[in-house]
This record gives sequence, structure tokens and C-alpha cells, in this order.
Amino acid sequence: MDFNDNSGHRHDVYFRERLVHAHYLEGVITYDLGHYHLYAGVADFAPSGVQHVHSYIAYTSFDEGHKHFISC
Repeated sequence: MDFNDNSGHRHDVYFRERLVHAHYLEGVITYDLGHYHLYAGVADFAPSGVQHVHSYIAYTSFDEGHKHFISC
């Protein structure tokens, strides 16, 4: 899945008759130990058209014998 590919189509999602949306997230996290981890995921749905905050949960890639849990 290419999270940067916006050429596809979109679906309007309604939850309890309210328009909601989600965002893809991806990136790289680094640490002082000289290695890095990749992560990718989708944030939880949030209402469209009003100020809001998305929560998310993701795991990093398995590198250097471990992975990390990311949440907000």
C-alpha cells in the first residue's frame, strides 16, 4: 500500500449519520542508539468539518531485534 498515492478514489464515511474521516500516517523514528524504525498506519475516525484530534495506534518495523508501540 502506497500511503502517498492520492490518485485513487475516496469514500465518504458516515458514522451515526455524521461525516467522518481518517488519515494515513507513516514515518521513521530514531533513537540515540544509532538505529531507526519505520512505521505506518491509519488514525482513528474523527468528525469532518469541525476541529478535532485523531487518536492512533501503530507498531514500528522489527529492527535490531525489537519493535516499538506508538500511541496517542
